[in-house]
Amino acid sequence: MEETVSFCGRVLTASELGLVRQIIADFPRLSQAELAYTICELLEWRRPNGKLKNPECVEWLQKWQQRVLPPLPELRATKPRGAHRLLSDDPQSDPRPTLRGALADYQPLRLQVIADPTDRRLFQQYIQRYHPLGYRVPYGAQLTLSA
Repeated sequence: MEETVSFCGRVLTASELGLVRQIIADFPRLSQAELAYTICELLEWRRPNGKLKNPECVEWLQKWQQRVLPPLPELRATKPRGAHRLLSDDPQSDPRPTLRGALADYQPLRLQVIADPTDRRLFQQYIQRYHPLGYRVPYGAQLTLSA
């Protein structure tokens, strides 16, 4: 008797399992994460909040690999998004004397868009040195200036 294939308690139909096999065969260059995202999207595998069950799907693919699924692509050794990047310390970002007083003593405050690469690097060093989470490579939408 053939083993029942399920995902998060849901038994897959033969056509769903066939679709998963076809996706793996048709897109051999996709990473396991990209395969999982595609499969979740096509089969509507979502959490109650509407988000796709990507991590669960990656585990599911690995569990069923070679028992009922074709071989998966090798895991890629890539840096995760937002990875920590250690910056060399510049003396310009060294600690300065602590400012004391009321906020009104320092009015008006001014915000400045960092457009210069040197200033951007200094800002990154400040974040790395003084923010509790350190500096992380940003991802997603970024503010850009048009000339």
